[in-house]
Amino acid sequence: MSSATIYTSPLCSCIHCREVKSSSGIHSHYLATHGTEEQRNRQNTGTGHGTYSNKTKQQIKKEIRIIEYQTNPSLCLDCGARLSYQKRKDKFCSKSCAAKYNNLLRKPRTLESRSKISAALSGRKNPSAKNPDLHPKWCGIKFHPCKECNKIISNPARLTCSDSCRDAITSKNGTLRRRITYDNKIFQSNWEVAIAKFFNEQQIQWEQPTQRVKWFDTTLLKNRTYLPDFYLPSLGFFVDVKNPFKQEQDKDKLTQLKNIMPLFVGDIEAVKSFVMANAEGLEPPT
Repeated sequence: MSSATIYTSPLCSCIHCREVKSSSGIHSHYLATHGTEEQRNRQNTGTGHGTYSNKTKQQIKKEIRIIEYQTNPSLCLDCGARLSYQKRKDKFCSKSCAAKYNNLLRKPRTLESRSKISAALSGRKNPSAKNPDLHPKWCGIKFHPCKECNKIISNPARLTCSDSCRDAITSKNGTLRRRITYDNKIFQSNWEVAIAKFFNEQQIQWEQPTQRVKWFDTTLLKNRTYLPDFYLPSLGFFVDVKNPFKQEQDKDKLTQLKNIMPLFVGDIEAVKSFVMANAEGLEPPT
């Protein structure tokens, strides 16, 4: 019965035949199997450096080091993941693990430390002051006025300070809205003004909604917001006046909105008929 070979040194494979040998016997295997007679004679007489070039020797040594490293690899201090041979000297597998691990070791600043920082910063201009003239030049925040109300804002990605200012100046397609003033309120179309006048003539209480309604656009697959034209407290209904073409264009959107809020959408005559038919104490028009 043949007994299995027991290797006491790290294993590596021959670069020619890929036969697995121990690191101490790989050189003899190469000479005996793949070397020429001249190479074997040079090795036996002790002349020259055998058959390996310096580069080949370095590759073999590197393979041996990798095999030894794989038996006892370095682990990430945070998540415990095995580090590759190239990152064997690192402590973490990623920057997020390093930040998570080090942040847990940080202790809150002492009262003495906070006092020193406060004393060092005293007398400086407030970096959060929303005034461009008083803001220090060394701070990277750039303030600019709101396009609607001229309020100073710090977010460079916004043109307005609030959604209400945005609704007052821009429409959904990015063009400037019309600004029509009636009853100390701003409207975006003559149809809205006509409906507001109708409500006043019929002494029906109405409001302009200020809180946007969130809904999911199944066409664009993203969350969007919607702001109706009117709210009638006596009916508990939102009213939006739109022409038939716009109603057909926004058909899917309006269908979803009607499922999440009491909403009526129609042209001027349809809105008048709906309100007159449902207003308390008023009869439908004949």
